Amino acid sequence: MTRILMLTISMALVSSCATWKAPKAAQPGALKSAELKAPDFFFSTLSATYFGGQGRLKGELGLIISAPDQLLLEVRGPGGSPVSTFACNGETVSLFEMEGPRFYTGPANPLTMSRLLPLPVEPEIAVDLLRGKLPMPETETTYRTKGSAQQLSGEHPTLGRLRVTRFSPKHWQWELPDEDLKLTLKDPTSRGVFREIVIKTAEDEVALRMQDLESNGEPPSPELFSLEPPPGVAVQPL
Repeated sequence: MTRILMLTISMALVSSCATWKAPKAAQPGALKSAELKAPDFFFSTLSATYFGGQGRLKGELGLIISAPDQLLLEVRGPGGSPVSTFACNGETVSLFEMEGPRFYTGPANPLTMSRLLPLPVEPEIAVDLLRGKLPMPETETTYRTKGSAQQLSGEHPTLGRLRVTRFSPKHWQWELPDEDLKLTLKDPTSRGVFREIVIKTAEDEVALRMQDLESNGEPPSPELFSLEPPPGVAVQPL
């Protein structure tokens, strides 16, 4: 009995220490996100939990996205009323904070996008990630496997070094190693939108859970994604 137990433990230890293996050649299309199913737009409520320098904070968000590069994020207070709104129309981003009040605007780029989430990427990349359409490496690719998991690493024309791991159809990981940015994505809908997203950087971590997701009906108007400062409120650059 003791010998059988020790053999079982040894096999478990060997299995847990499995390493990534590179096959002789990458299998074309072996790793592919839900790019054919992704909705062009959707509306959703999100519960958010933030971990970082300010400790652990929880809140509720309202999110609207429209491909290829438009999004609106509303941060809601304890009573459900908005306390700040972030909008991106693909060319500019605007942030309106009720406290103050304060109004910020700037060009739509990775730096200003990081005011939305710890997600320093171009607007079209952020929208694709939220739609479940994961950008993939395109050149200098390396394909590896570990058990049933698959991993593709390589270069992306605008993002640089990129690594995507598929642990299962419902569990993915998307990384920019040089930016110390990692997204864990789980629980996709039938159209590929991940309902659970954890965004982690060197300093912060935000866990998002999508609820009441709606992608039917008429698409949102483009004017929705352009904010104007209220009368008397000075515009500050982002």
